[in-house]
Amino acid sequence: MQQINNPFLENMRPTDNTSLNRLRVIDIPDIPVDPEVKDKRGLRLMSADNLIKEIKKESKYLDLDLESIADVKLPVYLNKALESEELEVRLTAENIARRLGRNLAFILLTLKRGDQVNKDARPDWGDQHWDYWQQVENIIFAGGLCNSILGQRLKYYIDKIFREAETPQYNIKIAENPSLIPMIGAARHAPEKCRRLLVFDFGQTLIKRGLAVFKEEKLKEIIQFSSLKSEHVGEIEFENKSEEKKEAVKLKNHIIKIISETWKEIESEYKNPCSNISVSIANDLIDDKFFGGGYGKLGLLSDNLKEEIEAEVSRLIDREIEISFIHDGTAAADAYAETDNSVMLSFGTAIGVGFPIEKPGLRAVSENLL
Repeated sequence: MQQINNPFLENMRPTDNTSLNRLRVIDIPDIPVDPEVKDKRGLRLMSADNLIKEIKKESKYLDLDLESIADVKLPVYLNKALESEELEVRLTAENIARRLGRNLAFILLTLKRGDQVNKDARPDWGDQHWDYWQQVENIIFAGGLCNSILGQRLKYYIDKIFREAETPQYNIKIAENPSLIPMIGAARHAPEKCRRLLVFDFGQTLIKRGLAVFKEEKLKEIIQFSSLKSEHVGEIEFENKSEEKKEAVKLKNHIIKIISETWKEIESEYKNPCSNISVSIANDLIDDKFFGGGYGKLGLLSDNLKEEIEAEVSRLIDREIEISFIHDGTAAADAYAETDNSVMLSFGTAIGVGFPIEKPGLRAVSENLL
């Protein structure tokens, strides 16, 4: 496998400047950039919150009763609206998809072109970082905002903008199971003899849960269980470190509760899950230590937090277990570890970035899952 030099990786781990949420689209010379996009950051342009606001604003024309639909479910209804037999509903949904698709297209065009005006707005990137985005060939889309028809519409508008800009296009692949990709990647870290592995995707909005099933030495399926609401991960301003630490304790206890109760739920229905658990988590990790916002506040508690969580979960389920915490972008990328010169972009609460790299020990995956 030939890989281009990737300045966003150190010792096969993402650096702290990989984020596209902080990328700003200032302008693209000789290309008419939509006013809705100019001078906006990636997080403003491509996030679940942004999409949900647009859906709510047009809910009357989408024929949606907002009082009966949870915010987190609105993208699902947008997908349905894109196939509606009602012309007004379908056109309204298409306009929303068009806006989101053009937003993403200008983000990718900014990366591919590397114009100086946008370089100046990203001081934590040098020329080598921009060169990487210009040389990379393949981009894989995953995450809840790429499900079903919406993912295809995003790709359509990206292709259209790149053609109009006469700029070489990235090869874009939309994952077969966009919402499951972090759990699929996390499941690949299962020990060689493991046949059933408990897997989680701890996101900023939802916690997805599943049981990875291996047959004939391959990951064959992820049996999904109901998703749960994420708690204690909101980006809020704390009065002091003491208050933030109290919230971190609540978050730690919530994680322990979710893992241990899910184990009991699965153990009662499926026999003999292996004693390893893989957790994709929306946080940067270095040597199993958390830092940053959201789940990052766990880093305030202990240098041995992973071991403490393992010990408490083991006590609660009366079985000694090991837990692997994996950055969600890395977990998603691990699903496609064998894909040459590629980047994994996951679209949900924010834009997640991962870099597929071949690694020793990853379990094989059935092609129909990817």
